Amino acid sequence: MTVLSNVDIEFELSKAKNIYIYPLDTQKIKGSTYNFKASHLAWSLKTKKSIVKDGVITIPPNDSAVIVTEEVIRVSNKIGGTYHSKVKLVKKGLGHIGTTLDPTWQGHSVITVHNHSIDENGIDIKVGDTFATLMLYYLNKPSNHIQENPPNQIHQLREFLTDEETNFFEKPWNTSLEGLRKEFLNQESYKELKKKYSKPKKRAGIFLSILGFIALWFLFARVFAHYMEFSYWKGFWILTLTVGLSGAVLAFFSYILKQFKGD
Repeated sequence: MTVLSNVDIEFELSKAKNIYIYPLDTQKIKGSTYNFKASHLAWSLKTKKSIVKDGVITIPPNDSAVIVTEEVIRVSNKIGGTYHSKVKLVKKGLGHIGTTLDPTWQGHSVITVHNHSIDENGIDIKVGDTFATLMLYYLNKPSNHIQENPPNQIHQLREFLTDEETNFFEKPWNTSLEGLRKEFLNQESYKELKKKYSKPKKRAGIFLSILGFIALWFLFARVFAHYMEFSYWKGFWILTLTVGLSGAVLAFFSYILKQFKGD
C-alpha cells in the first residue's frame, strides 16, 4: 500500500472517481490526511443517550462517546484508510478506538472516543470541530471484496437513534452513490480542485515535455552523426532504429519474464 499525500488526495477528489467527500473542506486536507468534523450526533456508550447540548459534545470521565462525522465519504475499490486520533485531543485525555475505512465504503464515519481523564466536568468537543483524522492508502491491487455493511452502518446505531436522527441518515447523499455524486459535484470546493488539476494544463505539460524530448533527440543525433562521421540524417536514423529496436527487445524479454514468473 502507498499513503496518499495531500496532492494525491486533491487530485483524486478533482477526478470525482475514487474519493468523494461531502461536505468537502479543502482546508482539512493536511500533508497526508483529511481531518473530519464532529456532527451533532453523539451518544454516551454507557447511557446510550445524547451528550450534545448547545452545540457542544461533553464526554464524561471514564466514558466513551460514539460520534458521527459531519462528512460523508465514499471510496472506490482502489482506496482504503485508517482513522487516527488528533494530538490536541489526546493532550486533553481523549483517545479514539482505532478503526478502518474499507474499500467501496460510503456514508458517515462513526468514531468512538474515550475520555481517560478524571475531570468531573468531562471533556468538550464543539460540534463542527475536527476530532479525528483519516489516512488514505492506494491498494496494490483493487479489492474484490463485496461491501456487506449498509451505508453508515445505521443498523449498529439503532439503539441510539431517535426517529428524527434516523432521518438524518436517509438523505440522498447518504444512501446512494448517485445522490452523493450530485451533491459532491455541486460544491465550490470541488470545482476549485477541478480547475486546479484540469486536463488542459496537464496536456500542455505533456506536449511541452514531448517537444523538449524531440529537440534533445535531434541534438543528440547531430552529436552522434558528427562523432561517427555520418551524414546527419544517416546518423539520425541509425541511432533511432538502434535505440528503438533495443527498447522493443528489452520490453519483449521483460514481458516473457513476467509471464514465466506468473505475475
